[in-house]
Order: sequence, then structure tokens, then C-alpha cells
Amino acid sequence: MSVVRTELAALVEILRSAVPPDDVRLVDDDENDREPAPVAVRAIALSRVGRSRRAGPVLDLELAVSVVCTGDQRLENLERLITTIEGGSRYSTSTLDRRWPPATPAGIGFQVQVPVAIPLDEPMAVTVREPLQVKMQVGRHLTGVVIDTHGNGLGGARVRSAASSVAVACDPQGRFECFSTSDTEQLLTVEFQDSIRQFTANARMLPITLRWDGKD
Repeated sequence: MSVVRTELAALVEILRSAVPPDDVRLVDDDENDREPAPVAVRAIALSRVGRSRRAGPVLDLELAVSVVCTGDQRLENLERLITTIEGGSRYSTSTLDRRWPPATPAGIGFQVQVPVAIPLDEPMAVTVREPLQVKMQVGRHLTGVVIDTHGNGLGGARVRSAASSVAVACDPQGRFECFSTSDTEQLLTVEFQDSIRQFTANARMLPITLRWDGKD
């Protein structure tokens, strides 16, 4: 089984842990004429994030998956599914992208971003005849909080550093942790209720406080 299909199957199993397992069905374009499943799951796009190195070189991808609920229990199912997904650390959710008609049957739903890491073959090392100089840069572990104009934490906000393509979710008190570059001045992007804003912060003054002013 391919890495992408394995990650998709793992997501389906997590969804089946939140609602009756038989209600969740992984569908494709050939199933458009069938009666809609109470929870229809469909892979809609695969994007390249970049390359990284762990045990070896890795191609980092992001699989976009639509989750659409229909039937009398669609609101209850939607709530259980979103809280289950957001309760973990691997996946993130966003508004369902309606530009993909086959992925959006009648119903309500959301989109899940699934990280996929595909190992790459490492080429044979070339003999180094000259002394090799390596410059290493140590990253920073950032901690902070996102608050509103009254000083209340914005639970559910998502924070991403300029050095990463993955956003981290704030806890119910608005607190977050993430890794970034070693730069003193940090550029952070915050997503909250379909709005996106950028902040600059001094990494020497932790925890960082990001104030969401509520103005569009």
C-alpha cells in the first residue's frame, strides 16, 4: 500500500472512532450515483510542502481530504468528528473547499489537512577531497498566547511561524508552542474564524503575547 493511501486509511479509522464505524465511507468518483453515506470521506488534492531530513531525505506532502455529513445526525456527527480531529496533533481542519464539486455532495462538512512524508532514496556520498565546513543554525522553541482586546485567550486560533508550513492549534486559554528559526525578530501568522493576520514578535521576551484586535 502506498504511503498516501496508508495515511488516508489511518484518518478514516480515526473518524470511525468518533461515530458509528459503518456510517463512515471512503468514496471516489465512481460512487456519485450511490446513496450518500452519513459520513463521506474523499481525497481531493495532494500538495507538495517541501523536503526535510529525518532518518533520511523525506518528501513532505499535504493531502487535502473532504469530510461531508448528511442525514438526520449530520450536525451531531460533524461536531464529534471535528473535536476528534482537533484533539490530536497530526491533523488540522479548515473550511471545505467548494471548488472541488465531486468532493462536495449535499450536506455539511469540513476539510482535513493530512501530512504525508515519503522517504527518498539517498544518493551515494561523493568523496570529499577538501575540508568541509558546515554552518549549523539552532532553532528556537517559541511559547506564547493569543488574546483578544479584553485579555482573554483565543482558544482555537492557529499559529504558524514563517519557518514552517504547519500551523499549531492554541489550547482553550490561547496558549501555543512552536519551533522557528534562531532570529530574534519572529514573523508569525495567526488564523482565527476564517481571518488571517501577521504579527512580529521579539523571541527574547517569552512567552510572546499576540493581541487579536477584532478589526478586519
